[in-house]
Amino acid sequence: MKASIGVWIDKSQARIISPTEILDTIPSDIENRPRYEGEGKEYGRFGNQYMTLEKTKQHRLEHQEVQYLKRIFDVVKSFERIMIFGPAGIKNRLKQHLDGEHLTRGKVIDVVVAEKMTDNQLVAFVREYYAELDTK
Repeated sequence: MKASIGVWIDKSQARIISPTEILDTIPSDIENRPRYEGEGKEYGRFGNQYMTLEKTKQHRLEHQEVQYLKRIFDVVKSFERIMIFGPAGIKNRLKQHLDGEHLTRGKVIDVVVAEKMTDNQLVAFVREYYAELDTK
């Protein structure tokens, strides 16, 4: 059997799962409702340009998300088949990130919508997915 894994992902964590066990848990460190010290004005003025706090928050969240996806990439790059599943839209961004990297291009075989599950349900989901895929 090929080295196959499932990646269950949402904004709070990613779980790397083989058909027999959970291999790793990666926390996201993405702030979901940050409050910044000194927050008050809705904009900042820097010379002739204005920078809104909304843009600053968005840039920070984008940076945190990219760092999260890179940490997941570092763990999954050695596997041959990767199935991504979970409830959040970040699973599609993970697929784009992995398809954009040379070491994982073409290794993502599917992206599946799934709800939160217990550890045993996660392992069973990955095992059943690859068992069905290998019988085809």
